[in-house]
Amino acid sequence: MLFIISSYTATPTSAPGCGGTLVAPPVGTVTSPNYPNDYGNDENCEWTFTVSEGSSVRLTFHSLNLEDGYDFVKIYDGDSVDVTLLQSLTGALSLKSITSTSNQMLVRFTSDSSITAQGFRFIYSDIWTEITAPSCEGTLTPAGGTVSSPNYPSHYGTEETCEWLITVAAGSTIRLLFDSFNTEENYDFLYIYDRDNEGPTQMQR
Repeated sequence: MLFIISSYTATPTSAPGCGGTLVAPPVGTVTSPNYPNDYGNDENCEWTFTVSEGSSVRLTFHSLNLEDGYDFVKIYDGDSVDVTLLQSLTGALSLKSITSTSNQMLVRFTSDSSITAQGFRFIYSDIWTEITAPSCEGTLTPAGGTVSSPNYPSHYGTEETCEWLITVAAGSTIRLLFDSFNTEENYDFLYIYDRDNEGPTQMQR
C-alpha cells in the first residue's frame, strides 16, 4: 500500500495576557502567563472561546505541566463555570484534543500561592473548518484540513501529478503534520514549496 496523508493548520500569534474573549476561525494559540518560563503564584486567568452556531470548539494541548494537585486548568462546556465541567487538569499530562458540545467553551487557569511550573500551551479551533481536500488538487484556505493522496487508503495511481495551494491569513504560518507517508522510494515524490511574492522556494522533497 502506497499512500500519504497530512493535516495542515494555520498558526497565528499567541493570545496575549491572562485571559480574554477569543473567536475561531481562524485558529489561535493560548499559553499560560510567561510561557515557556514558569507562570506566577496566585494566577487566575479565564479564556472564553466562541465559534459559529452549529460548530464546536476544539482545544489541542501541546504541553501541560502544573503543580500537581494545587494548580489547575479547568475546561467548561459553555461560557461560564456554572455549566458542565469537561476536564480538570493538573500535574504533567499528555493530552488528546478536548471538544465542546456547544459553540462556546471556557478555560480557567488558577495557581496557588507557592510552587510554580512551566504551564501550558494549546491551540484552539473551530472543528468544522477541518475539511477534506479534493483528491488530486485544489486551493485550500480554511484554518485547517486533511489532504490525502488519490484513492487513499488504497494505492495511488501511476502517472499522478497533484498540486495543492494552501493559503492562510497574513501574519500566519502553515504547519503540515504527516500521519503516514509511504511512496515508491527514489521514483515518487512529494515536493513542498514556500511560496511568497517572489515565487516558490523548495523546502522539502
